[in-house]
Amino acid sequence: MPNPPINRVMEYLETALNENLPQITSNLVVLFFVVGYNLGRIYYNKAQEDKLAGDRELAMSYLRKIVDIVPEQLPEWQLLPPRMFAARYYHQEGDDEAAGREACPSRQLALEPLSDDDEGNELSAFWHILFSTIPFGDEKNATAALAMIGKTFNAWPPFEEALLFELECDDNCGHVWKDPGDMGWCKY
Repeated sequence: MPNPPINRVMEYLETALNENLPQITSNLVVLFFVVGYNLGRIYYNKAQEDKLAGDRELAMSYLRKIVDIVPEQLPEWQLLPPRMFAARYYHQEGDDEAAGREACPSRQLALEPLSDDDEGNELSAFWHILFSTIPFGDEKNATAALAMIGKTFNAWPPFEEALLFELECDDNCGHVWKDPGDMGWCKY
């Protein structure tokens, strides 16, 4: 069976996000991650395609859709910020001011728990640091965030060994990631 066209997949995900899935699950965080993250990736790719085709206005409409994915009843701190797709787009366009605006909420969410004395809330801060560095290709800070996540879990090897990991790309392209700073953005 051939894969459905991406527009059809996008239509199904939008319908699921807006109509069906909220009625069949009470765990909005899981729902959003599964549907919203994949929809964000599609919108990002569509914006890139439209930009290359010279239709900047249509590309911008997909960026607005990315920001609107987050349902109001779901606090942004609980999920992978979809604005990071928009930040990546702007960064690749050379508009680092707009990219910074999109990444700012995630960076602020990371700094707040790190500035208090409660060590129990630092894991989410490290994840937000990671999410706010990946769109900019900031491999040094992405690697540091991954090391801190690992240290928090006490499940990863020391920092030097964390650089030796391998992870298969989730885009089914066959690529194996060897650098944590690139993991979120398939280039193959």
